[in-house]
Amino acid sequence: MTIKNIFEMLKVNTRKVCLNCYDSFKINRETGYVTYQPYRREDFNNWSKEAFTNGKLHFYADPVDPNNNYGKYKLAEPRYVYKIEMTLTEEQYKELFEEDE
Repeated sequence: MTIKNIFEMLKVNTRKVCLNCYDSFKINRETGYVTYQPYRREDFNNWSKEAFTNGKLHFYADPVDPNNNYGKYKLAEPRYVYKIEMTLTEEQYKELFEEDE
């Protein structure tokens, strides 16, 4: 298997994940009605209501202090990471990461 083939496999098995995305809606299973998503935090609750009334499905928030997830939050732009869900064989690993001697 060539490095090009391995990279193609990696591309197919990669997915984009948002780190700071929160839902602004919830669907009532009994009635099927869609309402805003309530949160225990007042700031999240307000942002959820605001996003829902503006027709947005999500809002994005980050902690003001990145070392304290339980402190204050602020609205933010979406942040993404890419996760690869794939297992490499030993042969593929050697081809990609080990240097030629």
